[in-house]
Amino acid sequence: MVARGRPATGATWLARGLLAALLIGHVVAAAWLLPPNDIYAHAAQVADLATYPVLLSAAALLYVYFRLTPDEDAAWLAVAAVFGTAQGVAYAAMRVAMEDDVRARPVWMLLSQVAVALLVGLLLAASGRLRVPVDPVALGLALALAITGARLVLVDGVEPAPLLRDNELLLGAAVLLLYGVMGALLVRRVPIPASAGWRLAAVVGLLGTAQVVTYPLPPDNWLSLLAVALNVSGATLLAVTSLGLVRTALVRAERAEEQVRELEAHVREDRTLLHEVAGTVAGITAATRLLSVPARLAPAERRQLEKLLASETARVDRLLASSKVGALSNEIVDVDLDALIGPVLFAHGIRGRIVAWHPTGHHVWAGRDQLVEVLDLLLDNADRHAQSPILAVTVERRGSDVDVAVEDQGPGIPPEIAATVLEWGTHGAASNGQGIGLNVAQRLVTGMGGQLRIESVGYLGTRVVVTLPVAEVAHADRAG
Repeated sequence: MVARGRPATGATWLARGLLAALLIGHVVAAAWLLPPNDIYAHAAQVADLATYPVLLSAAALLYVYFRLTPDEDAAWLAVAAVFGTAQGVAYAAMRVAMEDDVRARPVWMLLSQVAVALLVGLLLAASGRLRVPVDPVALGLALALAITGARLVLVDGVEPAPLLRDNELLLGAAVLLLYGVMGALLVRRVPIPASAGWRLAAVVGLLGTAQVVTYPLPPDNWLSLLAVALNVSGATLLAVTSLGLVRTALVRAERAEEQVRELEAHVREDRTLLHEVAGTVAGITAATRLLSVPARLAPAERRQLEKLLASETARVDRLLASSKVGALSNEIVDVDLDALIGPVLFAHGIRGRIVAWHPTGHHVWAGRDQLVEVLDLLLDNADRHAQSPILAVTVERRGSDVDVAVEDQGPGIPPEIAATVLEWGTHGAASNGQGIGLNVAQRLVTGMGGQLRIESVGYLGTRVVVTLPVAEVAHADRAG
């Protein structure tokens, strides 16, 4: 269903009234000022030629509309517009440059208009049925050149048969009938907004009537002035309608871009969620595998693995329950880093990673679940990209902040991606990662009020530092 346009406002009606007054004033002024001789016919010819640059501009806008709305319906409309306006320029030029030949063999001009109207009708009827074989501009210009070449050959020296000369009235009626068919196709067949279809149908009627009333050449009477008004009205209406279609297509394109951005955001959220769940499931799998071999485990190790398994399973449940990025408890609390880091490193240790770390007794103001996720992401990222199981976690207080750093001994971050390494999807050419971990870690740290930075980039390893406020300092600031 095509959406209806907005109702006309007072300003819209005022603009329409001014346009009507301009057209009527043009006709009245011309009738009053021009002398009673061939100036009427010349004025009609000049107006005929002058309107075609406007029509060509409108055809160009319809081609832009096709480019913004790349479907076959818009393509055939662009072909019809380019063909109709291009052949119209040649038609008007021939009536000026070959006036004697046109006056001697006028029926060829009328017959060519029958062919033009029939061909434009066929182009519009093809909308939605056939695929445009080439670019609409190329096809429209090729058809216009063919019609113009046929006109030149016929008007320049081919005498029409008596049957054609004796049925000019019938040919004129055929032209008007075909124009009516074109209007109906624009309203009913071409899938454009209904208001635009009616306006284009009116354009066909105005321009077609202007050519019929001045057949074969503009007469030296009021009909020429009527043709001027019809041509100006048709050209203006076509330009306004074409501009409106382009504006509508731009709005649709903008909405489509917004939808694509929303879709990309959803995909990113889903990929991030999958990334988070995959890391947690890896720990669950390793713990489950070890628990299945009881002979190899001491009672204390079994209890620690069971506690880890329960903790990681609960985290997966929280992630899947909310199904969004960082779907973890967002409560900011006093976090004992030793109590938090120890189980995390134990989980990575059972996966074959060697992580050096010394307890420090520091506390930070952070989200417990978020910080666990950040450490998991940084350790996973370091293990994957450094291609070495030997890692280190260091904790150091600096004034009112605590730095928690994850270090590796790998080849470092390639210089070509150093500036964008924290952006989504950035990873080196030799990396087998997705470029997600660091971006998600940064977002989680920022959400806790902390900072994440990369201190070493190059070929001597990488050190990623998470800076968080010291718990007692944060307590004091909040109390103050």
